[in-house]
Order: sequence, then C-alpha cells, then structure tokens
Amino acid sequence: MAPGDAEPAGPGRRCGIISVVAGGSMFEHQLVSETLPSLQERGWGPSINAPEPMLRLLERKTGFGQFRVDLPGTVQWSPEAARLHGPDHPLAGSLEEAVLAYVAADRTRIVDTIRAAIQTRKGFRFTARTEIGGRIRVLEVIGDVRLDGDVVTGLFGFSRDVSARVESEALALSRARLIRRLVEDMPVPIVVLDRALRVVGCSSDWARAHGLPDRAAALNRPLGRLVEVTREITAAIIEGLNGRTTHVGLWFHSGEAPRQVRRSCAVIPWQCGADEPSGVIMVIGGGEPSFASAQIADQALGRTAHSLLKTLETLSRPATVP
Repeated sequence: MAPGDAEPAGPGRRCGIISVVAGGSMFEHQLVSETLPSLQERGWGPSINAPEPMLRLLERKTGFGQFRVDLPGTVQWSPEAARLHGPDHPLAGSLEEAVLAYVAADRTRIVDTIRAAIQTRKGFRFTARTEIGGRIRVLEVIGDVRLDGDVVTGLFGFSRDVSARVESEALALSRARLIRRLVEDMPVPIVVLDRALRVVGCSSDWARAHGLPDRAAALNRPLGRLVEVTREITAAIIEGLNGRTTHVGLWFHSGEAPRQVRRSCAVIPWQCGADEPSGVIMVIGGGEPSFASAQIADQALGRTAHSLLKTLETLSRPATVP
C-alpha cells in the first residue's frame, strides 16, 4: 500500500526521521502518516468520462496500483499493486500479511494510521518501507474508507513505489548539509543564500567581517538586514540565480591599517536537486598571504583559487540518482 510529498506536520499527521539503505546508498527520509477528509464528506459531481479508462490513464501516468480491503481483513491487489511487493506476490491475502510485508519499524505506524481512519471514518496516507529482493523500497499509500450506512466495511486506495523520488530528495538534503558544513569550516568570508536571499550558512570569517558575534546570528536572516546590498552585489546575485557564476569587487577596511582594500567576491549558483538554482554562494577573497618566491606565490594562489572554486562549483551541481 502507499502516498506523496512531505508537508509540514499538522493534525492527524506524524513524522519521523529514519535511515534507509536502497541500492547500496544511504539516505534519510521523513516518513509520513496522516488521516485526511474522506471522499464521503464531499459531494462529487458525475464523471464526464467513463470511469474505467480514466482510472487506467491515471494509473499509467502516476504509477499507482489499486488495492481493496474487506474488513475484518481480506486484501485484494491489482496486478500493478501486487508487483510493488515483488514479482511473485499474490493478488489476494490477509490484512495482517499486508502489514507484515513492511519493515518491522514501520508496522505500528501503519496499523495506527489505518485504525484512526476507520475510527474517524476518514481517508489516510502514509509512506513506509518494504524489502524486495534484498533491497529496501519506499512505498506510498493513499486510501479511504468504504461505508455501509454508518459502518465502515472496508478500505480502498492506491499504492506506488516512490523510492527514486525519496532517494533524490535525500541526496539533495545531504548535498545541502555538505555545502553548509564545507562553508562553515572555510577560513575565508563565505555565505550561502537561498532564493529568498536568506542566509542558510556562513563561515565564522564572514560573520566576523560583518560585525556579527557568530554564525548563529546570521542564519535565516535576510542578507539585506545584515549587510549593505549594493547594485553590483544585486546584479551579481541575479546572475547567480540565473545559473551563472560572476565576480564583483567589494570594499572592506583593512585590520592592519586604517585603509580600504578591494576584495574579489565570486557569486556561485548552487543547486540541490532542482532544475533551477536553489540560491547562491558568495566567496570573498581573503588577505594577502606571503610566499618564499614569486613563482611559489603564483603557483599556490592559482592552485588555491582554482581548487576552492572548483570544489564549490562541483558541489553546487544538482544531485542525480543512478
């Protein structure tokens, strides 16, 4: 059995962070369980098309397969839904067997969700893990109750495999955390902004350069509340949000002498699984290091700058699922 995208937790909904191994890769996903308004609570107009072909069209386009539960506990699966549990899965069985097909850690949550739906006469939705051929898969289930008068006589709904989507989301989250940790450890002023230009990560050097006590003082705050955003910075950020890396010169005050110094700032787009940039990374060039010779200085500075920008640009590309 199975449903869709994660939302903020609300009434009738429970979430929990879990670790899953799928196809040899490790990822986290926020499993979902919730009850929903039943179809019985809303009057629906007649279908303008024959229901059967419309149903088949939706199944083919969405990947959902049908199931039916006749209480107290007989389950029927369509061939599409049965295949989600393995190539040899039967088309009929018991509700107990259906629940036991999921990993032990998810079974109580599934039973609680179904029980709540029956008791409140509501629809339901959950995502849960099952093991097929030695691999963990994540299935999504949406369903509703069947009523005979005021008595719930069964359940019906759809299920589908959402493992690829879940892993893609998890990789995006992992990349975001990696970029943030990389940024926080950088010994240069560097800040990560989301598309709303809120600070989602920064280095201690960046916070200190802008008069903030620590990184925490910058997180989740709009950039414009923390620094002066000039026309040059705005133009560079717009370019970054359009997927292009740009460079802009910024004026700072030297800590060694009471004078202004010009620093180069690279504005790099970063992505976490989406087609468009998730925001920008702003890297500000540091001070002037010393080297034993001009040749060593040229080599070191070229290598350092190339390595830093190459690393960030590589990490900023969208994640892909094999």
